[in-house]
Amino acid sequence: MYNYYERHLRQWEKIRKKGVVNYFFLYGIVLGSAGYFIITYILDVLFNNNFPVIPTLISAITFGSVYGGLSWIISEKKYKNYWKSEY
Repeated sequence: MYNYYERHLRQWEKIRKKGVVNYFFLYGIVLGSAGYFIITYILDVLFNNNFPVIPTLISAITFGSVYGGLSWIISEKKYKNYWKSEY
């Protein structure tokens, strides 16, 4: 039976086979940006702020890009370190 960390690494193997561009687009641009945009919108509505859509979209896409890139790099580093230590 795998522990949690090994299961995570096995899932990462499946994700990394799809490639960095696919990961960057799906997890960074789409999911990261959407999450940022939705949270920003909810906070603006709750606090009655003026919601500037275009600047918020630009911020969301920037955040998603940084998130996607950094999460790929960190996950790859953990994956490679794990297999290096195993063998």
